[in-house]
Amino acid sequence: CELERAGAIANDLLSRTGRWSLAITTKADAEMYLDALFKRYGLVCREIVQAEKAPGVRWAELARLLQLWEWRGRVHRGDFVRDLSGPQFALREAVDQLRDGPPNPRPLLLAWHDPANPWGRLLPLAAPRGKGRFVVLLGGQVLLTAGGFGRDLSPGTAWSEEHITAAAESLKGLALHSPSGQAAVETWRGGSILVSPLAAALRSAGFVRSGLRLVYRHPSITRLDRAV
Repeated sequence: CELERAGAIANDLLSRTGRWSLAITTKADAEMYLDALFKRYGLVCREIVQAEKAPGVRWAELARLLQLWEWRGRVHRGDFVRDLSGPQFALREAVDQLRDGPPNPRPLLLAWHDPANPWGRLLPLAAPRGKGRFVVLLGGQVLLTAGGFGRDLSPGTAWSEEHITAAAESLKGLALHSPSGQAAVETWRGGSILVSPLAAALRSAGFVRSGLRLVYRHPSITRLDRAV
């Protein structure tokens, strides 16, 4: 399918490392590289090119090619994403999606280093402390961050109590990533989770109190442990 082909191109062009790395030396190479970037992001700017760290790639050279693409109507130029520098170039469909916003957005739990998470890599945001770092996004904005596989939670810029129930449900996914097979939440904004605005929603989502923590163990993990 088209998505698989795009992924193959992106993985080939954007992840070349070691002694077999192939620098981009021709216009055809540059065009193929930009196509891969647009398939991955929908938008290209200096920060995205720098974050990919592809060998032999210079933003100034790509910017000239993108300017040519703009003149031909292949991409649009503008200031589409706050906190990213200009010029920014985007596909028409990406511009439409940015303008309309995501339909019925739901919280999305991502590992901090997941390529799908632009925060901390492309957009400014301090990383959570410790190992097991995660972020919960809502419509691309940061709802909350988690450190220690959910032990320490902090609200993001998009935090609102109207999203508490959905946020609590998304945090159950931490159990699938934790070495212990459970999500154990202890603090919220540095204080006890037990007296936080999230406490009731976490209990409703299936978290149970264990000492000073609220703990969730995924049912499938529990069944596997019992089988063993």
